[in-house]
Amino acid sequence: MVRPDATNVPRADRKSPAETAGRDGQFLRTISYHHPILPTKDRSEDGPVHAMAGLMWSALERRCRTTFALAALTAWLLVLGSISVTAHATVADDQIRSRIERWLSDEQPASVTVRVRDGRVILQGAVLNAWAKRQTFEYVRRLDGVRAVTSKLVVRPRANDAHIADDVKRRLQNYAFYTMYESVDVAVRSGRVTLTGKVMVDDSIRAMANLAAQVDGVTEVANMIGTFVVSPIDDAIRYEIADRLFARSMFFGNGPDGDSPLRIIVERGHACLMGVVDSEDERNAADIVARSVRNVVDVENKLVLIGASTCSTHLPDITRSCAKRSIHDYESARGHAD
Repeated sequence: MVRPDATNVPRADRKSPAETAGRDGQFLRTISYHHPILPTKDRSEDGPVHAMAGLMWSALERRCRTTFALAALTAWLLVLGSISVTAHATVADDQIRSRIERWLSDEQPASVTVRVRDGRVILQGAVLNAWAKRQTFEYVRRLDGVRAVTSKLVVRPRANDAHIADDVKRRLQNYAFYTMYESVDVAVRSGRVTLTGKVMVDDSIRAMANLAAQVDGVTEVANMIGTFVVSPIDDAIRYEIADRLFARSMFFGNGPDGDSPLRIIVERGHACLMGVVDSEDERNAADIVARSVRNVVDVENKLVLIGASTCSTHLPDITRSCAKRSIHDYESARGHAD
């Protein structure tokens, strides 16, 4: 029996897919009849291909709907996210400003204004010294949420550089690791402090610069302090001169464990005595003691009488002339001494 062609069957008489399933792939061909974009003419060799195309189109259509929905949802979430990020940034700026102002009120008694926008901080105002200026910048820079720091801080000036120099010297003399075998000079110009001289260890260089920066009115510290060349011979000379001096009754009580007004500077065999003494006899006795120590090339006696000192409560400045001798001069002097 010949089956009628599907195109000649009225639409009302066409059977449903369930009714035509199971016979020679009729189910697949029937699906193709109802798809809007596929041809309605049925050929037995093309029926499965058209059915598969219909299934693929349906799947593509569903995927497009899903993709559109996801895109719309993503756009909406981005809008909500931008609103929440803006609100969070505003809150974070207020928190940053509050923390900085609270820290300033506790640590820095100075007039500083703080502005924060999008995590960028601008500091403006006057502080007491270079230390406060640096510490404020470092504290703000390390805060969570801070993206950048612009410091327009200035140091509140002091009229008299001599007062600044005295304060710096007093701080250095009170430094626990500043020994009688070290020398540091202090010079001040328009609030700018310059430190020169030599110490025994590197840690003292940084510590002394920090102490100088903490003096009110100091705008900047130029740290030019160096270290002595490590020499067992120089060490032996230092300690021998000190032992012999402070073993004498006239120097008793001014030893290295106390607040000694004496400085014993030794480098490459050259000794320099600095400080204040009570009489000319003490000055001459110290010179004789230093010259009697073994391996001493020469002695420069810069001891002054306490009455002649312009500032008897402070140790005198330690000049660099004693501490800067070339190794050529040292070897030449040792050669002549031998």
